[in-house]
Amino acid sequence: AERPGTFDLLVKAYAPRPGGGLGAWLCGLDVGDVASVKIKPPKKIANGAPLARNQFKRIGMLAGGTGVAPFLHLAATLLADPEDATLLDLVVSHREPADALLGAELDALAAASGGRLRVHTTYSRDAADDAPPAAARDAGADVFHSTGAGRIVDAVAHAMLPSPDDDGVFVLICGTDGFVGDMAGPIERVYDDAGKKSKVQGPTLGVLGRLGFGPHQVFKL
Repeated sequence: AERPGTFDLLVKAYAPRPGGGLGAWLCGLDVGDVASVKIKPPKKIANGAPLARNQFKRIGMLAGGTGVAPFLHLAATLLADPEDATLLDLVVSHREPADALLGAELDALAAASGGRLRVHTTYSRDAADDAPPAAARDAGADVFHSTGAGRIVDAVAHAMLPSPDDDGVFVLICGTDGFVGDMAGPIERVYDDAGKKSKVQGPTLGVLGRLGFGPHQVFKL
């Protein structure tokens, strides 16, 4: 919700494990408790700058699990702008329906978008089916949110995402390191002489690489 001086977080309470447990801790806080957090600056994902109004004609998004959260925010922001006309195509992968997040919110956004936002949700633990996504733009139907079974494979991404041969297209990926690697190749971690770590996008591999997308058309969150 848009409320001055506030922002919303989506946190999943995974069971604590070595090196983790922040989600469970945050979800265990009581109303009125305080947590100190650091807010990162906007990601410079498009030619060294944050996304801007009508910067692209069509944006594709591939999300694994909680990786859907930033895409809900991105879609809501662009769709709320009466001067923006960007078409948005989102493919979300969850293990099973019980893991699905933000389904009602995505349904509402897609239904009210006039066709600008199309969403396909797939469940990786279900046996894969060969049915094409009903929400794909080329399907020609007024279906803005569809579901399927299996992982996000080349055929699903090809059906839902813009073509790499079109002008003004961009694809974002967000999820676990394994998911990002499967979709577009791993993010590389490099260290400078002082030992400071930074992330490098690296080449476009995986599903998007096989579909012909280049590094200038892809950003791994």
